[in-house]
Amino acid sequence: TRMLGPLRGGSLAARSLHTSSAAFAAAEKSAPAAASAVKNVQYTVTDDGIAIVKLDLHGSKVNTLNVSLNAEIGPLIEKLENDPKIRAAVITSAKENDFVAGADINMLAACKSAAELEALSTAGQEMFNKLAAGKPKVAAIHGTCLGGGAELALACHYRIATTSPKTVFGFPEVMLGL
Repeated sequence: TRMLGPLRGGSLAARSLHTSSAAFAAAEKSAPAAASAVKNVQYTVTDDGIAIVKLDLHGSKVNTLNVSLNAEIGPLIEKLENDPKIRAAVITSAKENDFVAGADINMLAACKSAAELEALSTAGQEMFNKLAAGKPKVAAIHGTCLGGGAELALACHYRIATTSPKTVFGFPEVMLGL
């Protein structure tokens, strides 16, 4: 697997890191000091101040970026940033073979105007900007990491991914004409 370092001045640093799904599972099982849950995003805080954030879009086989997920992630990021007991956050997925499959295409198709699409895009970019600022955030990726999911991962300070053949990265929206 690879860990991709933070983006600095347009460059992307990469170095090898051997990580397995078992390593992710072990990290998730560390004794939580505190826990909280909302509909699509759950998090626990380990005794050493690491927030483990799990994305789990209920009612869907995959995580997609939509209005409800964004409405939960934004305030959660602010809460993590303002909590002095939290030193860093790891963002992962509760889905078995999916990190984030991208934006909800049906949500985009339902937009009636360019202004609606622009508002959705702006809200997404604001969420990514919140992720990119402040305390270190790590995207722990297993499974599909596509489109907006890849953007979410890139907004984090670091990314780690399993070597599973199910872990794939891409920007398929270029083929959708979006």
